[in-house]
Amino acid sequence: MKNRMKMLLFVVLLYLTVGTVFAVEQSHEIIVNIPQFIELNLSQAAIEMGSFMDETGNLSNQLVTANPLNVSYRCNNSNGWTLTVSATDFLDDTNGNSFSVNQLMWGTDPLAINNTMPLTGDGSSTVATGTSPALQTIDVYYSVLYPENAYAGDYTSNVTYTLLAN
Repeated sequence: MKNRMKMLLFVVLLYLTVGTVFAVEQSHEIIVNIPQFIELNLSQAAIEMGSFMDETGNLSNQLVTANPLNVSYRCNNSNGWTLTVSATDFLDDTNGNSFSVNQLMWGTDPLAINNTMPLTGDGSSTVATGTSPALQTIDVYYSVLYPENAYAGDYTSNVTYTLLAN
């Protein structure tokens, strides 16, 4: 019986030793690169606000966009990003007359278009900030207050959105 147990123990140890010898393991790494990117798109190249004079000949004190500008953006910087906006003074290219960008307001809620638009070069206003690298879209609405001391004409302001990686 002892010999049989010794033999069985020997066979088990031999099996474990041989089995271990035939089990070899190796590994390797998989390396990928995700480049940093910044993407910014506006749904419209121009927004027609219309005339301050309505069909009945009455002057309105304010023009409001009927539909928002869709600003789509994404930035995958791990320190986050900031989306800003600024604009130029309104200019009539035909006669060179202008009025202040202070008459232009913006907002992300159609019932609260109350953010003042800063003059490009003098600063900017923050539209959104965050850290998510996912594609996002924000709606921006505009209103223009009637400029009391402006000459008749078609006026244009250049609105600039900037997406900055922090």
